Amino acid sequence: MILILLLIAFKTGAQDFNNFEEVNNTSYSLYTLEKWDELIQYGKKALENKQDFLYLRLRLGYAYIIKNNYSEAIVHYNKVLEFNRHNEIAHYYLWWSYTALNQEEFANQHIPFLNHEVKKSLEINKLSLTSIGLESSYKTTDVTTRKDAIFNRIFINYRLNWRINMQQSVIFYQQKIAEPKLTSVENNSNININQKEYHNALSLALNKRLELKASYHFIQTPFNNFNYTNHIGLVGVKLYSKYMNFQGSFLKGKLIDSKTSQFNLQLEYFPYGNTNLYGSTTISYRALDSSANTIAKQILGIKLNKQTWIEGNFTLGEANRYFENDGLYTYNSIDPNMIKWGCNAYYFSGKHIKFQIGYTMERRRLTLYNPQILFYQHSINGGITWKF
Repeated sequence: MILILLLIAFKTGAQDFNNFEEVNNTSYSLYTLEKWDELIQYGKKALENKQDFLYLRLRLGYAYIIKNNYSEAIVHYNKVLEFNRHNEIAHYYLWWSYTALNQEEFANQHIPFLNHEVKKSLEINKLSLTSIGLESSYKTTDVTTRKDAIFNRIFINYRLNWRINMQQSVIFYQQKIAEPKLTSVENNSNININQKEYHNALSLALNKRLELKASYHFIQTPFNNFNYTNHIGLVGVKLYSKYMNFQGSFLKGKLIDSKTSQFNLQLEYFPYGNTNLYGSTTISYRALDSSANTIAKQILGIKLNKQTWIEGNFTLGEANRYFENDGLYTYNSIDPNMIKWGCNAYYFSGKHIKFQIGYTMERRRLTLYNPQILFYQHSINGGITWKF
């Protein structure tokens, strides 16, 4: 063992990367000895000196897998496919890496290239129900004219084929409010809001880096003697790169009694090539009839241990008839948000179950009654997801 290490040290110190046989043998020795950091450094120098071949890329890809840098692993395994597009090892670890980065649409593209036994062990089918879940929130306010509210969402995720995923959600929102300024509303001291919603989101992986998104949101909002029916659509594209993802989307529709449109630009980042530390920044431009404003949202998350993540978020800007998460969450209260912040914790129990718990604080404005009055709404959020 000592002799082999001395030989490797001598070769790497000599910096002779022009000999294919030497690079192949040295990288293989580092690989078999599990010297992952040394292999990565040696491989970088070899590539700089134009030594680029299938087995070197396979070894570098696996070294980055061990180091939990899935972004770099993806680069090398995609390079392997340029040498041999049917290489099963590369397809398997590309599936692994994309899955670790929560990029299922890209992960599943590699399943058809795996042999039957591997597919069977992964328990992944081309057309299947992938997860179901429930999300709930209990909201309290510090003004007597706004009673406590309850938000519930039931959702189902499907895989329609190796490139297309769909999520369907049914949402219920309940709250009682008093608003004397709404003179056309009968019994305006006891307005019962029992809002019902349906949201359908589709994502299509067009190739290794580009994803197309579309969603439809139906919202029915009763307001005592009024009943509003709303339809909102979204289209968007998402471009994936090594450590950052870029997304642009556009929403348009009618919400309550106003035509609304919203442009979103979103940047996601994971600087270590994994989900140990991640974040996203979203800038939205919302146009509502003759008014418009900009809203900024920031998310930052960190992995605490193998099973637990915590995430903080902050939103700044008047959120009136505003949409989040590709149009999934709608803010159509008569009291617009001015500031919103919160935190969430996610716990994965075994292979199938994810638990979520969190807190959200919203600073709102009583626009109709008195725009000078600001109040707070506090929410306790929870959820459970079962992954098949």
